[in-house]
Order: sequence, then structure tokens, then C-alpha cells
Amino acid sequence: MKLSKIFVIAGVNADNFCSDKGSGMFAHKECAKFYHCAHGRTFIKNCGHGTVFDPKLQICNWPHSVDCPIKTTTTTTTTTTTKATTVNIKQQIQREMLFDHPQEEEEEEENEEEKEKSGKTRIVRKIWDSATGAFRKIVKRIG
Repeated sequence: MKLSKIFVIAGVNADNFCSDKGSGMFAHKECAKFYHCAHGRTFIKNCGHGTVFDPKLQICNWPHSVDCPIKTTTTTTTTTTTKATTVNIKQQIQREMLFDHPQEEEEEEENEEEKEKSGKTRIVRKIWDSATGAFRKIVKRIG
């Protein structure tokens, strides 16, 4: 059984719970808290997240291991926001037509010619052609 550490968030309590008690730790009405009495002074401390004070063991422990008269629950609310996207059918058809449009293919060919003119592309093309030629020769010899 793994026990959680106690978070020390202390404050002097005005009700002076410890005035008639000796030093020690005592259960609080809220199970996730406890009284720490020291020389007649009262301190209220909180247990770590998800744990409650166990008066028998004098530590903060898992809730299923402690008999707490008031069970505390935590409720978490999550809100999700989604954004709706509206697609105009005419625009969608036009976009799809762009991919099959011959003019786009012509523009791609012009762009490729411009890239081939650049120094790096020419070098890569020469290496590719050389490797392809060598590969063809090997295939001819084997085949």
C-alpha cells in the first residue's frame, strides 16, 4: 500500500481546537483535512490530492483504506467546443477540377523546365542519367 505525502498548508485556527488536547494530529470534519496540535496551538492542514486523513495511522491515506464519516467527491466538468466548417459546393467542384485541368499540367511542365536550368538540378540530372545508363548496361550484360 503506497501512502501519499502530506501537503503542509497550515494556518492558525481561530476556534482553538487544540486548547484542551495534547500535541498530535486529529481528524477534521472534512476528511481531506486534519488538525495538527502543537503546544496548545491549532493548525489545519490539507492532505495531498486524492487522499484523506487516517486517524488510526496518523497519516494521509487512500480513501478506500479510511473510514471517513463524510465522503468527499470531486466533480470535473469538461467543455468541448467544435467549429463547424461550411463548404461551398461550387468552390469544392472548382478545386477538384483544378487537379484535372490541363492548364495546371502545362504550368507544372514549365516549372520543371525552370528547375532543370538551375545548377543543382542539372548536376542531379547528370548523376541520375549516368547511374541509369550504368544500370542499363549491367542489365544488358546479365540479361
